[in-house]
Amino acid sequence: MEAAKIKRVASIGGGVIGSSWTLLFAMRGLDVYQYDINEEQIENCKKNIERNLASLIEFGAVEASAAEELKSRIHYTTSVREAVSDAQFIQENGPERLPVKQTILAEIEEAAPVDALYASSSSGLLLSDVTEHAVHPERCVGGHPYNPPHLIPLVEMTYTEKTDPENLKAAKAFYQSIGKEAVVLEKECRVISQIVCSWPCIGR
Repeated sequence: MEAAKIKRVASIGGGVIGSSWTLLFAMRGLDVYQYDINEEQIENCKKNIERNLASLIEFGAVEASAAEELKSRIHYTTSVREAVSDAQFIQENGPERLPVKQTILAEIEEAAPVDALYASSSSGLLLSDVTEHAVHPERCVGGHPYNPPHLIPLVEMTYTEKTDPENLKAAKAFYQSIGKEAVVLEKECRVISQIVCSWPCIGR
């Protein structure tokens, strides 16, 4: 998957980080499918996005006249299949529980195109553990943002020995295309942004 071809993305999980990713994707002109487990969570996600968007308008970062068009690019669903079936990039923002993330990834792989890139926002789990049972680990990367993603540009990227280097390069290029400062870490570590890491953390 080439970064320039990514026009439709899926945001899986609409909590604080997920809804912030979704807003950023929409702000960059992308078609976004926002998934969460039920309508109550979807409504919470919508409220988060409306609140963040209102703040951006208040401070002049987004024109009020552009708000409706921006929101029209966001599509909400409680179906993983609907969210990812035509997505070129999938940002997973599920709970920090390994069985949950592994289950989410399995559902994504059943429905997503075989060349879609998968990025996990996880900060407390290793990507190698999340993707342990993946059918296509070669397309999986870690994409852990500083919170909130729609405001803070840094995203820490990780990869496993099974990640295709070309997919890592494409994911980094995609993040950069939407204004992120993407840094690829040379080795996985948990809670990357909250600890002093003694391993090499040199951007590729």
